[in-house]
Amino acid sequence: TQIDNLEVTGTATFNGTVSGAGGLQFISTIDLANDTTAEFTGFDASLYDSYEFTLSNVSSSVDNGFLALRTSTDGGSTYDSGSSHYAYIINYARPTGTDLATGDNSGGYIILAGNGLGKASGEEGASGVVEIFGPHLARRTTVVFRTCNKNSSGALTNSDGGGQRHSSADVNAVQFFLTNATMTSGTITMYGKVNS
Repeated sequence: TQIDNLEVTGTATFNGTVSGAGGLQFISTIDLANDTTAEFTGFDASLYDSYEFTLSNVSSSVDNGFLALRTSTDGGSTYDSGSSHYAYIINYARPTGTDLATGDNSGGYIILAGNGLGKASGEEGASGVVEIFGPHLARRTTVVFRTCNKNSSGALTNSDGGGQRHSSADVNAVQFFLTNATMTSGTITMYGKVNS
C-alpha cells in the first residue's frame, strides 16, 4: 500500500522505543532478587536532558522497609551518603486516617515512599515513577516522585514528593536501596527523555 504526502509530527514508536524529541527511550532494567542496591549508570547528556525510572512491586525483606535514592558524580564509583547531602519532602495519603507529610532537610538519601513497605503476602511492595531533571548540569539536581505501596498494617499509601542535592554537581549515576532491608523482588527500569 502506498501512502503519499503523509506528514508525521510528534513522536513515533519503533521496535517498542519511543523516538523523537521529548520521547522516552529505554536505557536499562534491573530485576531485583534479594539485592541491597540497584544502580543505574546509563546517563548520557548528549542524548537526554532528564530521566524517568519506573518501579514495579519493589518489595522489602522486613516490615517497614524504607525505599530511598542516592546520587553519584563519579559514574557510580561512590554515592553521596553524608548526613547533610540531601533534602526531601513527602506528602502521603491513606484511605483511612489523616493525610501526612514528612521530610528531612539534612539527610544522607532521599526517601521515595511516605510509609514503610510491608513484607506480607498481598502487600506487593512499592510501585511508581521517579524523575530526575537536568542531572548533567552542575546544579542542585532535583528528583520528583510518585509512589504507591501498602505498609506493614496493610494500609494503602500514596506518596508524592521531591528531593534535591544540597551541593551543585553533575549527577551521572543513581542508586536505589532500602535503608534497613534488602529488596527481595520487583523491577526498576530506566528511560531517558530524548533531547533532539
